[in-house]
Parts: sequence; C-alpha cells; structure tokens
Amino acid sequence: MKHAALALSALACTAGVLVSLAAAQESERPERRRRSPDADKPRAADAEPVPRLPQLPPPPPDWDYVSRMTFARFPEADREATLLFIHQHFPRETKQIRLASATRPDRAMEALTDLVHKSLGLLKTQQENPELFEKLMRQHRLERQAQSLAAAVGQTQGESQKKILKKLQAVLAEAFEIKQSLMKDELEALARGVNDLRVLVEKREQNRQAIIERRLSELTGNEDWMRW
Repeated sequence: MKHAALALSALACTAGVLVSLAAAQESERPERRRRSPDADKPRAADAEPVPRLPQLPPPPPDWDYVSRMTFARFPEADREATLLFIHQHFPRETKQIRLASATRPDRAMEALTDLVHKSLGLLKTQQENPELFEKLMRQHRLERQAQSLAAAVGQTQGESQKKILKKLQAVLAEAFEIKQSLMKDELEALARGVNDLRVLVEKREQNRQAIIERRLSELTGNEDWMRW
C-alpha cells in the first residue's frame, strides 16, 4: 500500500509538471484570433484607389457665351427677339462682335452691351412712334453707306473715283436732311414740353393759397377735413 501511494504521488507530480510546461508554451505563442469570413477580403483603406480625372480647362469663349453674359445685364429683354433685330439691322457690327468673341470676349461683351442698349431703345421707338423709327433706321443705313463709299474712294482713281465721290455727296446730302428733320422734331417736342410746363406754372400761381393749405394739411395730418 505504501508503494502504491508513492506511485500515485509521483504520477500526480509528473502530470502537474506537464500541465505547467504546456501552459508556458501556450503563453509564448502569438495570440490566435478567430478569423471572420471577410478576413481575406481587402479593406476599403487597402483597396487600390480610383485614379482621379485631370481637371479640364473651361471651354473657350464664343458668341453664345458673350451673348448670354451680355443679356444677363438686361433681364427684362427678350434675348431671341433682340438678337434677331440686331442681326437684321446691324449685320456689320454683329459680324465684328462675333469675330472678337473668340479673342477678346471682354471687348466683344462691351460692344454687344452698347448694341443691345441701342436696339432696345429702337424697338421701343418702333412700337410707340413708327415714323420716327423709320427716320432713325434710314439715317443709320445712309451713314453705313457713306462709310463704304468713303473707303472705296481711296481704292479708285480717275472717272470711277469721281462717280463714287458724287454718289457719296448725294448720300451725305440725304443724311443731312434726315438729321435736320430729326432735330426739328426734337425741337418741337421740347417746345411742347416747355409750353406744358408754362401752363402748369400759371395754374399753380392762380391756386397758390389752396396748394399751400393742402400741403400744410398733409404735413400736419389734418387733411381729413378736406376730404369729400
């Protein structure tokens, strides 16, 4: 019995030593982590980045850009109708602005702004005073014709030059008559305005005291008694 007890004690000691050694070896190994099903999938941070497209330069200015930017200054204007009017009555100016749109859009925009402002005034005149509108447009056409004839004078000689000079003189004479007619119309309009103002001043003078009393009542808040 004594020998059996000693054998069991020895076995117990041996088992304890083995357990201790196994625990020590386990502690020296790197910690094992449970792998998830997605462990082998690349993470977003590790994914290959998508290449960015290079930043493209803005499109070069053109006629459409210049016209849109110009009409932004005239929100009340009908762009299509105004451009149609400009193309019909100012073809040379329109061509020059179109050519400048690609190289000097700033100058093209300023030129088109002046032309749009002028055209809007003419469109209003066309509706309110067709006769005056026709005079203004006739004057414009004669001035354009005079410039073309003047340029042709330096390119010709002899009889051809004399004919062009004679025609230029006739064009200038007609343009002068239209200019005189426009100035007379303006003078008559001013005269009517002065006459209307003179009549108004005379009426105010005749009703001087009533006007003063009415204004006094308005300023002091006692105008109720003057109402009907």
